[in-house]
Amino acid sequence: MTTNNNIIIFKKEILLAEDGLFSQTYREDLEAYAQVIQNILIIEKGTYPNMPDLGIGIKNYLFEIYSSELVTELESEIRKQTRTYAPVNGIELDIDINYENKILYIKFSIYREDGTDIIKNEQSLSFYLLYGLQESTNILKSKLIIS
Repeated sequence: MTTNNNIIIFKKEILLAEDGLFSQTYREDLEAYAQVIQNILIIEKGTYPNMPDLGIGIKNYLFEIYSSELVTELESEIRKQTRTYAPVNGIELDIDINYENKILYIKFSIYREDGTDIIKNEQSLSFYLLYGLQESTNILKSKLIIS
């Protein structure tokens, strides 16, 4: 939905928390969309019986030997999942995947379908998701960075 450079990427998501003034807290726009994608990446397929294809199970990719074929497969799966479970009309995702020092870096840049940048508050819209395993426990750690 576009109106006079006021672009809404994703709907407002109400959180089950209050701020310091006892007001309802929420995520909106890019932050809400990034959180949905982060959830899709973490969830393993089959976790939800009513949606058996939901999820990527990114933890399983952390033990792989990274090759261009694996990166292409992961990128394809991310695109498929976001089109199915987090569709947004009028935008496209550019996905850049890197793996170094046992950390998986995924950069998402958001563009209009025609390939032009979406500028909001004088910045292009992008965010990073970082994944790694805590060495002593093998617990998946993730970090969302909105730039």
